[in-house]
Amino acid sequence: MLESQPKSLTTSYLTRLIFALGLPQDTSPNRAPGDIKPSWKWNTSLMGHPSPNKRAEYRQALSQVNWYLKQPGSRYGFILTDRELVVFRRSNNIGWVELATSIPFALGGSPSQPQPVPLALWYLGMLAAQDQGDARWNM
Repeated sequence: MLESQPKSLTTSYLTRLIFALGLPQDTSPNRAPGDIKPSWKWNTSLMGHPSPNKRAEYRQALSQVNWYLKQPGSRYGFILTDRELVVFRRSNNIGWVELATSIPFALGGSPSQPQPVPLALWYLGMLAAQDQGDARWNM
């Protein structure tokens, strides 16, 4: 479908690539589901928190997005807070996920080096659009 389209990074091309507009209505999959949380409610430091309740909150958010991934059969997902982006990949059908290193918003950016969070979200869309099955991934 997309092979005849120019490979430039136009909005139209990216929209077709990421959202599979050629599919019949109501069948387009959500290729990279995610969730947005405030950092005071969820962040990666909760993973090793001494409180079992805080660790459970950390796992609950991952479980929630994992469920979002399972519904349309998507492989890639994310959690975005006001402080960081966490990207992960569903590795099998029993719920295992691989987490990439958290990307903090504090890294900033410059004209020659774009801010990493929007760039990572774009890359996530590209990974999801060109899903190669169980191939390894890097974020």
